[in-house]
Amino acid sequence: MKDSFKFDYFYGSQAEQFSFFRLPKILIRDEQFKKISSDAKILYGIMLDRMSLSRENKWMDQNNRVYIIFTLKEVMKEFECCQRKAGSLMAELDSKSGIGLIERKRQGLGRPDLIYLKNFIAVQEDISQKEEKQEQGEVLHCRVARKCHL
Repeated sequence: MKDSFKFDYFYGSQAEQFSFFRLPKILIRDEQFKKISSDAKILYGIMLDRMSLSRENKWMDQNNRVYIIFTLKEVMKEFECCQRKAGSLMAELDSKSGIGLIERKRQGLGRPDLIYLKNFIAVQEDISQKEEKQEQGEVLHCRVARKCHL
């Protein structure tokens, strides 16, 4: 690689000097999120970071749901991409055209959309509970039938 740089090592407390975006492992490892792109997952991580700021600033609706404002121009800036790519990333996450990790609410009059991040953990817990109930049902069925071919 011709354009490589000579970076220095981290020494002592320097390793703790950076802030990071959180990217939940479930977005990488869980089968239900395999179909969305890595860039869309990173965008969701950036939005999660932005959400903590919104909570501190008390950006909540009448139902106590935290929202963020993250325009297409901001996505373009973060990813150094064109409007089409930024729109595509948002669409991957959107509840109308994508996986449903975000919901955009139009404000109209040229004002930016409010973006609500969805709680993917609740979905995972529901799936786990359904699987647990299914397993319990199979065990119960085995006890009743006195045969078990699992």
